[in-house]
Amino acid sequence: MLAKHSVNGQILGAFAGSCVTVGLALKYGAPGWTWLDKVSLGGGLLGIILWKVFDDANFGIVASMSVITLGSFPTFVSAWKNPANEDRLAWTIFFSSCVCAVIAIPGWTLAHALQPITYLAIEFTMILILYVRPVFMARTRVA
Repeated sequence: MLAKHSVNGQILGAFAGSCVTVGLALKYGAPGWTWLDKVSLGGGLLGIILWKVFDDANFGIVASMSVITLGSFPTFVSAWKNPANEDRLAWTIFFSSCVCAVIAIPGWTLAHALQPITYLAIEFTMILILYVRPVFMARTRVA
């Protein structure tokens, strides 16, 4: 995104949050690499390679957004199994920021729009899991 001059505040915040998460994971996380860790790292490297081979940063942007989407699935599964483990207010704030980021897209190019739209889709999925799933599950138990 830096190469395409499409860096936005949302991605800077995500980067800062990721740095904190990595630090905490290194200190408190389980040792070793999961298949998802390896696929994510491989996807990021593939994006960099494609960017350099084709001299187009869009390849790196698409690869990183694909990896971020893939990396969201363990969170979706965890939230589906036990929505009470997630902070609904925090996810609502994240979702609201994504709506604002999509509204603020300066130009409808892949470089400008893919990241905010990807984040919005991820947050929307979590909103559905956290707010709609419990209501649906309660209604099916009653019936």
